[in-house]
Amino acid sequence: MTERERLYHGMSCAAWSYLFLFVDFRLGSFNLLPNFVGYWLLLRAIATLGTERRDLALLRPFAWILLGWNLADWGLQLAGRSLSGWFPPAELLIGMMVLYFHFQFFTDCAALAAAHQLPEETLDHSLLRGRTVQAVVHTVVFLLDDAAVQFGGVWQWVQTGMAVVYVIAGFSLMRLLFRLRTLFREEPAQQAS
Repeated sequence: MTERERLYHGMSCAAWSYLFLFVDFRLGSFNLLPNFVGYWLLLRAIATLGTERRDLALLRPFAWILLGWNLADWGLQLAGRSLSGWFPPAELLIGMMVLYFHFQFFTDCAALAAAHQLPEETLDHSLLRGRTVQAVVHTVVFLLDDAAVQFGGVWQWVQTGMAVVYVIAGFSLMRLLFRLRTLFREEPAQQAS
């Protein structure tokens, strides 16, 4: 496998991981697109892209923790339970870890884009902008979670609106990752031979 093919494969894993992280498709209580699969794909992406962007390797322990947390939560949901509300300090720590992980991951993806895009392209800036929007919305949704429970009514509508914005930002970032992936396609001259 050539270097470009490896990078293409790594970006494919990264882009598809966000389908599992941003879409919650359920059949009863069974989540057909569980978050832990998204983190498993991100671990594969980090393993592949880490040779090109060494900072990505620093995210590996966080990805393992997030994979384990989400796998445990998914398993408990099958049994009709959840990690939600189990131990609030752990939830806060996981929430901060999620925020840091994705912020840094998209920062590194933007650096990859800057290194491989044509001079007139602005994919790196788009990734940084999307990363910032996603981080702000994620923080607001996380903070409003408790407010919606305490105040109800209007807060629940605000939280729902922010969740919609979060999903839209997520799909936008996913689309940008697929665009970044195209930078690593084989050159036309190589494809012909």
